[in-house]
Amino acid sequence: MDETARIFLAVEMPDPGIRALHAFRDVHEGLNVRWTSEGNLHLTVLFIGDVFVTQLPLLAVDASAKAAEFSAEPIHLKTIDWAPARDPVRMIWCAGDAGPGWQTFVQELAGALNVATSQKSDRWRPHVTVARLDPAPKKTLPELRTPVNINWTPKELLLVESKVQRGAPPVYRVINEFPFA
Repeated sequence: MDETARIFLAVEMPDPGIRALHAFRDVHEGLNVRWTSEGNLHLTVLFIGDVFVTQLPLLAVDASAKAAEFSAEPIHLKTIDWAPARDPVRMIWCAGDAGPGWQTFVQELAGALNVATSQKSDRWRPHVTVARLDPAPKKTLPELRTPVNINWTPKELLLVESKVQRGAPPVYRVINEFPFA
């Protein structure tokens, strides 16, 4: 049986953004959620899924080529809130906006890597998973909507492996880094 790895592409959070998310966590530490550790905070660009380890070099070549063509635009995270907007809620995320270049980049990246996106629409929405919880109806949860102002222009795309462990948070390992144009 061929070995597989659970893979996604991401960008790093800037230090001021990590500090803002920690400040939010400190205020809301009493919530019954599983907080994302500092080392695991990232903004997912494209979830790829299980990939045969033997395919990783080719995937890296294609992702690197696409990153080298892309002049990254600023990302602006604006709000921390429960997500998704429809029930059941499964996480706390910090979400916002990115320019139209990001939308095109994500679609072209998915096409180049032959990845079917899990997006319900064609619009990619930048977000960081701050915490996870067991699925719950939103009406049973406290008001959470908190404005933030996290702005940055990522410098590189990260190829990341996610090792999921039962009863523990996932462990992420950066396999490769691809600079943007």
